[in-house]
Amino acid sequence: MGSGQADTEQFPVSFVDLEGTSTGTRKSLAAAYDVSYQRFAQVNKFSVPRFVVHDVVETIEGENLRAIVELEEEYDTQFIIAVLKEKLDSSGIDELYQQQHTILQLSQEERLFGD
Repeated sequence: MGSGQADTEQFPVSFVDLEGTSTGTRKSLAAAYDVSYQRFAQVNKFSVPRFVVHDVVETIEGENLRAIVELEEEYDTQFIIAVLKEKLDSSGIDELYQQQHTILQLSQEERLFGD
């Protein structure tokens, strides 16, 4: 293969030439890949879990996070994340949407494992 061309016959798939990119960019790419795979599996009628789990999404740019959440909703899959509420707010994700889709909310007072 010539320089710069990807070998599409290889698996697993990986991202290349990401040197110098931010953590947020790499996390956005990984989340976008997961969303794309969910759609690919649906279209091809693959039996796969209909959810994606990510952490440290605070590094993802707000508009990218909002777009990922919207696509997951459109594709009827779950995007399971542990994220600060402030990140959801600053990403422009509607308060009502947040309330309807929150499974567990923790705070200094409401802790998972107590004191």
